[in-house]
Order: sequence, then C-alpha cells, then structure tokens
Amino acid sequence: MILKIKSKFLLSIMFFLSMMFFNISNLYATEKRPLDIVFCLDLSGSTNGLLSDVRDHLWMIVNQVNQLSPSPDVRIGVVGFSRPSFKKSNSYVKVLADLTPSIDHVASELYKLKPSIEKGDQIVSAALNTCLNNVSWSQDPQALKLIFLIGNGSVNTNGFEYVKSCEEAVSKNIVINSIYIMKSANWFDELPSWRRIASITGGMQFEMTLNKPDAISYWNTDLLKLEKLNSDFNSTFFWVGAQSDDCKKEITTADSGAFAAGLDAFSNRLYYKTTEDFFKSVNNCDLVSIYEYSSSNSNETSQEDKYSIFKDRLVDLRKQREQKLNSLKLAVPKEPVNELYMQYKNGGISDEGIFHRIILKVVNKQWQEK
Repeated sequence: MILKIKSKFLLSIMFFLSMMFFNISNLYATEKRPLDIVFCLDLSGSTNGLLSDVRDHLWMIVNQVNQLSPSPDVRIGVVGFSRPSFKKSNSYVKVLADLTPSIDHVASELYKLKPSIEKGDQIVSAALNTCLNNVSWSQDPQALKLIFLIGNGSVNTNGFEYVKSCEEAVSKNIVINSIYIMKSANWFDELPSWRRIASITGGMQFEMTLNKPDAISYWNTDLLKLEKLNSDFNSTFFWVGAQSDDCKKEITTADSGAFAAGLDAFSNRLYYKTTEDFFKSVNNCDLVSIYEYSSSNSNETSQEDKYSIFKDRLVDLRKQREQKLNSLKLAVPKEPVNELYMQYKNGGISDEGIFHRIILKVVNKQWQEK
C-alpha cells in the first residue's frame, strides 16, 4: 500500500515537473520578438550602385541585427521599383522577395537582378502600396515593422497619393524610414518630400552616398583560406527532399556573390553560416540536420529509423561538420561582432552617409524604443 502511494506521489511530481518544463519551453519558444524589415529600392538609373550596396552588406546587417536584445525573430523582404522590366501594368513595382527568415533566399533573388542601368518611371506611392499590401507582415502586436524607402527623385509623380500610403502605414503600425541618395541634381526640391514620408510615419530620414567605403573592418583572414574552409563545410551537407535543389542553389549563389564582393562580405557571410538561423533555414533539405534533430529528440525515433539506411554516412558527416564548423568559427569569431554591436547600440558609430551604418543606426534605435 505504501509503495502504491509513493508511486502515485512520484508520478504526480513527475507530471508537475513535466508541465513546468513544458511551460518554460513555451516561454522560451515565444521569447523572440518579430522584426520585419522590408527594403523598398529605387532601381532606376539614378541609383545605379544601390543594388551592390544592399547585396554586399546584407550579411553584415543580419549578423548585427541578430545581436539585438531581446532576441529578434528577423525576417527580410525586398520590393523594387522604377524598372521597366517590372512592367507598366504593375506601375514598375515588383516584390523581389516576400518577408522570410531565409536570408539565402533574399540574397539569391537579389543576385538574379541585372545591375545594368534602366530608365524607369518612378511611382513612390505604388511602391509603398506594394510594400504595405503585397508583403506578409507579422500579425504579432509586439512586432517591429520597418520599411526602408531608398532612392531619389520626386515622390509626387502620382500627386499626393504617397501621403495616403503613409497614413495607411501608420494604421498598420509600420514605420517608414526614408534614405535619399545624393545623386540627383534636383535634390534641393526633392528632399523635403522624402523627409515628410518619414515624419508622417514616425520614421527617420537620411541622405546617403552610394558605394561609400567603410573604414571599419574587423576580420583580416585570407580570402582564399576562407574559400577553402567554406568549401569543406559545404561538403558536409546531404541534400534531400523537394526543396533541396533550391536550398543548394541559393547557398551556392549567396556564397559566390559574397566571395565576389570581397573579404568583408565573405567573412560576414561565413559568420552567418555558423549561426543557428542558418541551420534553421536548411533544416528541411539537409539530411544531416534532420538526422541530428531526430536522434537528439526522443519523440522522433521513428524519423531516425526512417534514415537508418544512411546511419553510418550521416554519423560520419555529422562528425565532419562539427570539425569544419569549429574551423569556421575560429576564422570568423563572434567577439568582433559583439564589440561592433555594442558600438552601434551605444551610438558610438556615426552614419556618415553609409548605407549599412544608416540601417543599423535606425534598427538599434527603433528596437530599443519599441
């Protein structure tokens, strides 16, 4: 009888602890606050070079944004406007990448664009309307939702429709930050309206210079050495599933683009590949990741059994990945990323009209104010 009572008592304790653990797990699962960032890019001839700025600094921006506290659940989207190839029927506006946590996907879509100059009609109100209504914004009331409108020229092409777009943004708790590119001879007449867009929506307004070098550099590893480390790391993937071809292609495109951009871009790209966010993005198309998850989760033993035919190969690849990943982490360590983040957080870095500095200054400020 005593044994039965003790057994029931122990079961009650175990149930209580399991429920406690469940609640704590849920708490941590929802701890991250959504951060949606949409780049709305003027891709006409007067902003030639903007595409390179965005592509070359995407990894650096994401690495820094991921340091925010509390931890953000980051999604990036891109809308382009003012290119004839985007078609007159769409007011020369196109969603290049809907909001997504897959930064590789965003990068690969940007690399599909030709950097050649195109002369296109600029309809800012149409671009903003596309950002507001054709992008999958978070419905979480705690989300910080930002648009970075980047370009130049008149915003009055369609009259004052842009004001209505700004008012709609306010109603949806979306902040528009405007960045004016100083390449237009009419900047004195155009700039006030760009400032007005930011003012109406509670955003910030800046002027920038395209492709302006940044004196801050915190990695000096040899580029060819990094290429070899990355190639070794990529060899540990076991592509599987319907999405595997897309995953592989996007990773290859992002790697190649970052390498072509130079040491800083490639270093930031490889640092991103050492993070949990990168592995989440390939979790459905890399059998090593799937097997690692199933073998560490007691509720997924059936998944492990499913791939038992590849067990020896997967165990070997997992060991190789751990070694290659450690080598990458030594080549692009976390300490410089943290140090730079603290400088941005404390306002120790001025924007100086540099694209990525402006973005990080704004995100840090508005994240802390949210």
